[in-house]
Amino acid sequence: MTAQRVAADVAYTQRLAKTTSTSQTMVLTLSPAGYSVPGASALDGSGSYSVNLLSDPYQASISSVSFAASTISFDRFGRPASGGTIVLQSGSITKTISVDADTGAVTIQ
Repeated sequence: MTAQRVAADVAYTQRLAKTTSTSQTMVLTLSPAGYSVPGASALDGSGSYSVNLLSDPYQASISSVSFAASTISFDRFGRPASGGTIVLQSGSITKTISVDADTGAVTIQ
């Protein structure tokens, strides 16, 4: 469930870049585990969109991020600045989210 949420939000960040024709970035934090999308509004309208992975229902941590400066950036056409991975840990379950360097396509392993 957590990996699906993160993957969906990476894809959302890419769609936001395309639909607004502006570059968009997802900023990942290891401690506390979570991320934000400064170019998107929070669902309740207060500040930028952010997710805390330590809270319910996720209760997960980010083990590693291979993106430079822990950011995933898309240009105004939705092209990623680079590819990379995010490794999530929840209990004994580990999932890796990959972003393709050419297309920005997101996969979960």
